[in-house]
Amino acid sequence: MRRFAIFTGLLLALASASRSLQWLRVRNILADNSDALPRNKTILVTGAAGFIGFHLAASLHSLGNRVVGIDNFNPYYDVRLKEARAHKLSIQGVTVVNGDICDAELLTWLFHQHKFDYVGHLAAQAGVRYSVVHPHDYVHTNVDCFVTLLELLRSHPSTSLTYASSSSVYGKDATIPFTEKDCSDHPTNVYGASKRMNEMLAHAYHHLYNISSTGLRFFTVYGPWGRPDMAPYIFTDRILKGDTIDVYHTVDGKVMERDFTYVDDIVEGIMRAMKHAAPYDVFNLGRGHPTSVPEFVGMIEKSLDVTANKHDMQAHSAELPKTFADTTHAQQQLDYHPKVSTAEGVHKFTEWFRWYLKFIESKVIPSRETYLPARN
Repeated sequence: MRRFAIFTGLLLALASASRSLQWLRVRNILADNSDALPRNKTILVTGAAGFIGFHLAASLHSLGNRVVGIDNFNPYYDVRLKEARAHKLSIQGVTVVNGDICDAELLTWLFHQHKFDYVGHLAAQAGVRYSVVHPHDYVHTNVDCFVTLLELLRSHPSTSLTYASSSSVYGKDATIPFTEKDCSDHPTNVYGASKRMNEMLAHAYHHLYNISSTGLRFFTVYGPWGRPDMAPYIFTDRILKGDTIDVYHTVDGKVMERDFTYVDDIVEGIMRAMKHAAPYDVFNLGRGHPTSVPEFVGMIEKSLDVTANKHDMQAHSAELPKTFADTTHAQQQLDYHPKVSTAEGVHKFTEWFRWYLKFIESKVIPSRETYLPARN
């Protein structure tokens, strides 16, 4: 009986370790061995301790690239999550640098040290509603720092830039589904305006200095290691705590819809765009299948096996009532085809969330000071 108990305990311990390793192991995201993805290149990823930047840096490294990630560990949300992402990247072999992309001297030094083939620019001040009350943060981080990077690329004409834009560039009058040909000069919030400015600046620098740049309009990205200010994290956290969640509707009482896109699909799209290295282009990256917010909440409830306490309320005017990506352009040029269903992605996220709550309370994670650059 005692041997059986010991054996059972060992099996449970191994199962627990396996569940932990699924979020800590080196990624093996793609079996694709074609030439559509970057391999054996030297790549700078900005915003590497952020949600999408973290996944991009990890995936590029798994494909045999030499990856340098830079992040300033902005306290917009819990820095421990960013430190945990950076720690995972570091133990995988990604070089992580605690630095600001507005620091032209630091960027110049990094380019001199590493001779980058590609830049994946994910660093940004994110969040639609936050931009309403903190507009200057968005102008500084998303516009001023972007110009700093573009100015540096003038001296490195062989380095291709792939940068994050957003579905927020589309205004309320945009045709559904959103296409890249639609007018996107009337965004409903400062965040979207700053991202549209990125696209216009990238076009100007391509025209003036022949800088190769590709902008990617992301549609509601979610998944493991996601941001605490986004709906999947907020809903899951509050449901598990038994707190009430706010489910927003439009002014006329209609349900909100979002083109929720799983992070692995987004990352594959980024890497395909990076390798494609268009002289100048903009692509929608979404799943192409909107889900209503109540339906999304229902998927979380099913995955957690917990019923949410819901409170219906009107959405802020900065929010679009519906997002829906037409990905035809990305399909044709990048062979972009998202694979993860929303229900599958939600389940993966909630699995990670439960693991992360235990992980962050039980582990000592190296602080951001660990990654301060040691310039010679």
